[in-house]
Amino acid sequence: MKKILTIGLVVASFAATSSFGQGYFQFVTGKSQTYDGSGAAAVLDTAVNVTFLWAPATTADSGILTTASLKTGNSNTLASAVGYTDAQAWAAILGSGFTAAINTNTQVAAISPTASNGSTTYNGGANFGVSGTAGTTPGTAYSVFLVGWTGTYANIAAAAAAGAPVGWSTVFQYTAGLNAASSTVNFGGLSPSFGVFSPFVPTPEPTTLALAGLSGASLLLFRRRK
Repeated sequence: MKKILTIGLVVASFAATSSFGQGYFQFVTGKSQTYDGSGAAAVLDTAVNVTFLWAPATTADSGILTTASLKTGNSNTLASAVGYTDAQAWAAILGSGFTAAINTNTQVAAISPTASNGSTTYNGGANFGVSGTAGTTPGTAYSVFLVGWTGTYANIAAAAAAGAPVGWSTVFQYTAGLNAASSTVNFGGLSPSFGVFSPFVPTPEPTTLALAGLSGASLLLFRRRK
């Protein structure tokens, strides 16, 4: 009997830890938060999937996560000015030491498509637990940044593998709630706006190509005469 009671207490304790041990987040952003610059010009539309990555509050962002994201804040930003390639961006994001948010209840990546005004609303705007995080009194602070990409990829790993156009916000601080009823704030007033870009790769103009062709032909003729 004692053994059964002990096992029951352990199971109950584990269930309580699983239900209440994680921190709760409200993944909602404001309008004009995410721009889609994967086309000719950055616009607000519904073509961007957004998630967030978290890490302990003491985790510092560095390199491309600091410098390039500062250039992607509005519709006036040109793809040619962002200063990175998609491959470099994905490598920096995946190697940042931050963890992509997983909904504790569904065990699926927390991803929200943008609305036509560039905002996101995940889980109907309700708080949800994030796997791996913890809520403590009065709440645990985390370093967080948003990542957006175009294309219907299930998570950032799939988007990165496909080389999808990508963008990210700068890192901000967020205090997780203790449970689903916590009065947590959303990301709207915390996260800087950002744009998802497919960096511009210059294409030689026809005249340039023609000159290159003539130069090549001249070299061949010169070699034959010798």
